[in-house]
Amino acid sequence: MALLPLLASYASVRAVERLSIDAGVDTTYLPYRLVTLQDNHESNRGAQLNRLAYIIEPGRGDSSQALILKIYNDHRPDYPAIIGMGRSPLYELVDDDAVPLTVRFWDVYRDNGTDSTTVCGAGHRNDSAFLFRLDPYTDQRRLLFLMTGEDATGDSAWVPNLEILSIVDYDYDGRHEAFVYVNRERDAGQRTLFCIEMEAMRIEWQLEVASPLSRNAGFWNCGDSTRPAVAFVGMCRGQGAQDANFDDHHGFFAVVDTSGKLIHQRVLSHKSDGVLLAPGELPGCAYLGHSFREPLSYDSVLALERAGMADTLTGDGFWISKVNREGEIVHTGRLDAAPLNVWLRPLG
Repeated sequence: MALLPLLASYASVRAVERLSIDAGVDTTYLPYRLVTLQDNHESNRGAQLNRLAYIIEPGRGDSSQALILKIYNDHRPDYPAIIGMGRSPLYELVDDDAVPLTVRFWDVYRDNGTDSTTVCGAGHRNDSAFLFRLDPYTDQRRLLFLMTGEDATGDSAWVPNLEILSIVDYDYDGRHEAFVYVNRERDAGQRTLFCIEMEAMRIEWQLEVASPLSRNAGFWNCGDSTRPAVAFVGMCRGQGAQDANFDDHHGFFAVVDTSGKLIHQRVLSHKSDGVLLAPGELPGCAYLGHSFREPLSYDSVLALERAGMADTLTGDGFWISKVNREGEIVHTGRLDAAPLNVWLRPLG
């Protein structure tokens, strides 16, 4: 069966102005139940997280209740975040645990070593960034130091943005790896991508990536057990960050092997619009959004800028291309607007 890539672009997306939900509807024969969670402690909330809650055990319709995980930060930066586990529909507390961090991003995965649902989260405290894992059933936890940074904005605090891009066994060794990006944003310190083996809680490799990474922009497990690698796109933000291989004045596509070595890199754009990466219909292929018809090597871009010819890097529209693990373009097509997302549907 053939698959057709579909695109969402600025030209075709309309905002939803209002969403109406009937709280009194009978959901007996519907594939969902409407549950309202009331929280009386919003005034004590600190930094927001990527998600409010995660259902780790759904209710089965036999009067059993769903088991829900929640994490919230205290509004006082020197107080720990709380991980709570409760039963719906009224969120009756079953257990809670404290993590000595301001948590910025968390996810849940099935750990191969313990065969248990496990919480993985990234956060910071004082001038340091950390990753933690927690088994909510046994309360066993591990904390891993990642890096330090320095205040550069004058507010006497280092406040990085942390994101877990993926949790996957990308090297096919039977153990999950977490890919964590520490973005110092406007504070001091290098923006860094970490590959962390979750069972041993150790850093396998790290790579400085000045061009900001995001799960929404795209992170791809290349899906080749003989030559494992991951790929990502870095965004153009223009905040002045730069390292040996990237800067945030351009959008990048890069492929990294299991040792953290950069094996492919191309400049996609001089602006943030239209830069994305989405897995393809088969392992070893993906769809790449870019605004340069032919993505350029970083050396050639730097040479043009040093020669005073940066104005030639204007791009020529928006493109979506199918690429292989080596970053080679297999097919390409021009778009009328910047793509926002790519997903696949059966053709025919």
